[in-house]
Amino acid sequence: MMRFRSSSYLLKLMLFSILVGTIPVILLGTFAYYNSSRAVQDKVNESNKQLLQQMQMRVEQTLRTIDNSATQLLQSPVVTGAFDQPLTNHDFELVHELYKGISLIQTYELGIKDVYLYSLDKKWIVSGEGVNEYSSPEFRPQLEQFSRGEAGSFWTTGPDDLRIYFVKKYPFNAVNPKGMICVVLSSNVMKDMVPDQNGKLGNTFILDRHFQIIDHRDRTQLGGSMAGQPFLQPLLDTEQAFGQYAAELNGEKVTVTYRKSSYNGWSYVSVASNEQVNEQNKIIGWITLLACMAILLVTLILAWFGSKRMYSPIQSIYTALTSIPSSIDEGKPSGELQVIGERVDYLIKNQSLIMNELKGQQVQLKEFFMHKLFDGTIHPADFEAKLSLYDVEQPWPAMCVLAVQIDTLKDTRFEETDRDLLMFAINNMVRRKKERHSRSRCSPWPTKSKKRSSNTWISK
Repeated sequence: MMRFRSSSYLLKLMLFSILVGTIPVILLGTFAYYNSSRAVQDKVNESNKQLLQQMQMRVEQTLRTIDNSATQLLQSPVVTGAFDQPLTNHDFELVHELYKGISLIQTYELGIKDVYLYSLDKKWIVSGEGVNEYSSPEFRPQLEQFSRGEAGSFWTTGPDDLRIYFVKKYPFNAVNPKGMICVVLSSNVMKDMVPDQNGKLGNTFILDRHFQIIDHRDRTQLGGSMAGQPFLQPLLDTEQAFGQYAAELNGEKVTVTYRKSSYNGWSYVSVASNEQVNEQNKIIGWITLLACMAILLVTLILAWFGSKRMYSPIQSIYTALTSIPSSIDEGKPSGELQVIGERVDYLIKNQSLIMNELKGQQVQLKEFFMHKLFDGTIHPADFEAKLSLYDVEQPWPAMCVLAVQIDTLKDTRFEETDRDLLMFAINNMVRRKKERHSRSRCSPWPTKSKKRSSNTWISK
């Protein structure tokens, strides 16, 4: 039980020191990990936004270049004049000029596979391969379908192939155009224009205005429709040009970033898995955990040595007080401070009792001191020390001794056996007289002589 008592306060002190040291570290570690995770997630989201913006700018730069080249060819006098007249393979000069214009925009760098000029009034077709039946006659139904479109200029994909088409009618924005141009891009043109960044910060793909896949990391999905995908439903419903939202794909939480093009209606989409982002956060989490564990270890060491040092004075006082015998119940479990308090209270009570007893015996001690003083048994050095015990001021200019003696009890009502009682009464009378004249410098020091019946007082 004593061992339990001696370690209880030390244990509490250590626990308090550990809590004071560990709680801030835990809170700081949690806050740091949460903020770092948020920062990484925000950085990834911001990177996906920038990636989509760069992708859109690069793709549209190529598309606008093709658009401008086709527009220049469509506005040339040779082409506009040819739309108003019939054309056969016998019109060598005109066909040669049209071939020349087509060859100028059909460049390998832009990914252009074929260029078609189609007269809506005269129904002739000119391409790099030839005129009319010598120029892919099986493509005429596709051109007829493009001509029935309401838009004067648009980008689209083929229904049965993976190629991309640019169609522009002439005159521009006319209700009844005379002709049009159709530029055919190869199926891999987007792969060449878009850098292979898929998988680093997410899966990125491009959708046309009908939400068909134009470019995707998985080439087998080209031409597929994404209109029915639940995770893209917010994109389908919104009219905002760009944005970002959280969704769920195949039971996994993802972040969808999108940009809608005002040029051709295409959508650039990036789907980033939050789990992949958390892989980077785990590294930060482990680093934060190791740092917190190191701080906790240092805190534990400091708490142990600091608590031992702070506990050492209390242990000394506790050991000293428990070595003093007392009537306190030792079987009652309590801490060191409670034991110290009980022992100090016990000592104070005992001291009060002793002081009261000493105060009651002060008169007898003074009388005994006077007897020893008259007998000459007190050394001068001890004399001054004894005076301070009885609250006697010193030094004084003079001292006098008064002796009172009863001569005889003859012819009185008292007998010889009453002499001590009478001396005690005289002593009380002198004391009361002294109390009434406390301002005087005379202080009675009564003493009873052993040789004769008398009382003696000493005055300063």
